[in-house]
Amino acid sequence: YMTFIRSEEQYRHSKRYHLDREFWLERYVSCPEMTHVKTEIGASGKTDAFSWQIQVPADLSAQIKSFSDAERVSPAIVFEAAVILYLSAVNTANEALTIGLPVLNRAGRIEKKTVGMFISTIPFTVRYEKSSSVRELLLRITAEHYAVFRHQRYPFSELLKELRRKHNFSHGLYDVMVSFQDAGAMPGIHTKWYFSGYSEIPLAIHIDDRDCSETYTMTIEAQKALFPQEKEI
Repeated sequence: YMTFIRSEEQYRHSKRYHLDREFWLERYVSCPEMTHVKTEIGASGKTDAFSWQIQVPADLSAQIKSFSDAERVSPAIVFEAAVILYLSAVNTANEALTIGLPVLNRAGRIEKKTVGMFISTIPFTVRYEKSSSVRELLLRITAEHYAVFRHQRYPFSELLKELRRKHNFSHGLYDVMVSFQDAGAMPGIHTKWYFSGYSEIPLAIHIDDRDCSETYTMTIEAQKALFPQEKEI
């Protein structure tokens, strides 16, 4: 892991770092629109949260996978599209919608075999027109994946700091983060999601099939200040 830390320091002084920085600053050359998860919210600063888990029925999980195959996209993109469609109904004046996506940040073979915290996040902004079809939205999300994931190594904290200074705002870029995991654990190994009781993101949606059960598990973490009643979820 110390090798990874040294690699990160070298990255910060590399040409790649500056190319990634230019990509993100050009992408948000105008002040980004904030994408809210609710029509009426207030910034409380409190991160106390609750966690709610549901098992997606096997038949519905199979339909999602079948639809993904038919459209030639990954299930992750289907779930992201569903969230973006919901957010478009909340943020009716927005021309673009932003969610947060976690990235593994393990670029090489050595990193993938190393125990430690590598994960990072990126802002994922998609322009969405109400007249667009679901297929058009899926294609747009797919194209955005190819564009932004090549620059995922640039630290989100540095990007947000620069954008706040440049555009003079104090809020974040998104209220919702969508995480999808289907890498699969080793045979005979069962995984469990542990919740700390806190969430820096107003709403985090984790979808996984880590245990290769052929069904999706959805874990939702929501800040209590924004969702005082769990039934809102």
